[in-house]
Amino acid sequence: GGRLRTLGAVDALPAQFHFAAAKAAAELLPLVNQALADIDPAERQRMLRRWVAVDLQPPFPWQRHLPLLALAAAALLAVAGLTAWWMRRLSREVAARRRSEQLLNDVATAVPGVAFRYVVDADGRLKHRFVSPSARAFLGIELEPGRTLLHSLAPHAPPEQREAALALERACALNHQRFKFTGLFQLPGAPPPWLHSEAVHSTGERGRSIWTGYVVDVSSERDLQARLEHAARARNLLLAAAS
Repeated sequence: GGRLRTLGAVDALPAQFHFAAAKAAAELLPLVNQALADIDPAERQRMLRRWVAVDLQPPFPWQRHLPLLALAAAALLAVAGLTAWWMRRLSREVAARRRSEQLLNDVATAVPGVAFRYVVDADGRLKHRFVSPSARAFLGIELEPGRTLLHSLAPHAPPEQREAALALERACALNHQRFKFTGLFQLPGAPPPWLHSEAVHSTGERGRSIWTGYVVDVSSERDLQARLEHAARARNLLLAAAS
């Protein structure tokens, strides 16, 4: 079948339309003209819009672009599904990390001292730090952000002990030995306590250093040891004098 094509535009409506009839039907022409003249103006406009007006702006060709639209919809659904899966996995990881931190908090609260764990990048920057919630009350100092527990305590130790502790930390990081250090620290608000720290070192991903350990107050043990040593010296002097 043929297709309707636009050959020209009609500038003004209504235009002039004519039709012819056979000579045998010439007597019907006045009746036809009278019938046409009796058509209501509103009905005439409806007929013109129905049969004469041509829509020069065709609708969007949905069928032609349907495969592309279907592919775009499928891609959007795939992206939405992947995003939902990733967000669910991320929420599970966050929940697991929160449970782990809560467990660490519970353990750290039960430990008579300060428990710590921190991760240090290969260039020495602190990546993550966990310290017992009671660290501020136990040590009497505010731990500086971006610094490990040892580096926060180092300024409160005598110079020779500070250098020895830092050198021991570097050595243990190289040979993966257990870090053990006992020193006297000048902390505010109390007599200088003797603090003992032990930590283990491990290597994480990307060469990061992971330290896990604790700090306890051994002042009473040091005082008892000093009294025992004093008593032993006094006994030795007494025995020497008696002999």
